[in-house]
Order: sequence, then structure tokens, then C-alpha cells
Amino acid sequence: MKLIIAASWLIAVAPILVTRAPAAIVTLEFTGTYDIAGENGAGYPVYGVSGNSVPYRFQITYDTSLDTNALFFPAGALLDGLPTLNAWHGYSASGVIATDVTFGGQTWTAANLPGRALGTSVADLWFDTDISQAAPTKSWVFFSAGFPDEGYLDLGGGPPNDGLSSTLRQLSFVSDRMGVGSSSLMTITVVPEPTSTLAAFLGLGTLALTRRGAARRRMAS
Repeated sequence: MKLIIAASWLIAVAPILVTRAPAAIVTLEFTGTYDIAGENGAGYPVYGVSGNSVPYRFQITYDTSLDTNALFFPAGALLDGLPTLNAWHGYSASGVIATDVTFGGQTWTAANLPGRALGTSVADLWFDTDISQAAPTKSWVFFSAGFPDEGYLDLGGGPPNDGLSSTLRQLSFVSDRMGVGSSSLMTITVVPEPTSTLAAFLGLGTLALTRRGAARRRMAS
């Protein structure tokens, strides 16, 4: 698979083509809790849900072989004039093969991904890793339910950071027409494990079997 990579030493980001890791199907799970305090702490509900520390769990299953808009910016690249603190791997909604993204009475699908822009580059899903190789820790995945009138779900976040740099974030926000829920620490896990982790696990297993076999042969002799 080819993707666009931006050279970090150029002020004007210049894309070139490189090869992304082999295709994989992964399920990304986003978990955490929302605080839905509402105006003046009144607890105005969001899609019928209210309260503090409201748990959430969303899943997106992605087939990287179906990605039609692979993008990559390395850490240190200048995005909108600001150096980025992490790598950015962009994916298109075409690779989303299943979703379990529901909060209260609202459900989102791949059709609700309008994309997020980094300078002139737009991707529907952004992560800080190649998801076929390593589980991401940060993301920028924005679902719209007719934004701004009908609300949204933001899994992660993008630039700017502090006016001096740009970075992906581990935050999450959910909103309908009136209320807002915020999550200060969103966790992302991947099932099955990305190929690099799985390869390491299989390698350890093979090593253990080899040592066990050698020990048995020594005992037999």
C-alpha cells in the first residue's frame, strides 16, 4: 500500500510516496468516562444520558487494505506553521467495515465521518501509529450528527495545542443540541493485537518451545 509522507525538514510540507505495512483488520476500542455536568452543574443530559463518570465504550473495525487515502506526517513536521509533537497516520472512511458507536439515543457510523484537516491534507481518521503495526494511544476521529445543530462525537483531538505546537490528544467530547460531556483521559486498545506485537509474542513462543525441546533431548540422552 502506498501512502503520502511529509518531509519534516521542509517548511512547506512536501509529500512523497512510501510503502505502508502489510494490510490488517483491527478493531479499535475507545473507552473512558464522561462528565456531563451541564450548565451550572445542573447535569443537562446528552442524548438522554446525564451524570458524572458516565462510562463509554466505542468500537471501530478497520481493514487497512481498503484505505484509499493513506497519509503520514512524522513527528517534527510543520503543520499549519506549528511543529507536531507526534506522528500522524491518516486513514479514509472506506476502510471502516464495522462500527459500534452509540451513546444514549444516538448512533454514528462511517457515513458520519466528515474528515479532519491538517493544513491541506484531510483524513477521516487520524492516529499516532500505523494501526496495523502498533496500538495507537491518541486519535482524532470526529463523528457528526448534523454538526453543529444535531451534535457530534469527538474521539481525541487535533491542533493547535498551545499555540507553539500541534499534537493529537487523549480527550473525548460528546454533544447534542444542548448538553456536552467531556472525557479527560480516553484509552484506545486494539483487538487483535497489531502484527508487530503478535510477531513478538509468536517469537517468544517459538523460543520457549525450542528450549523445551532441547531440554527434553538432553534428559533422554
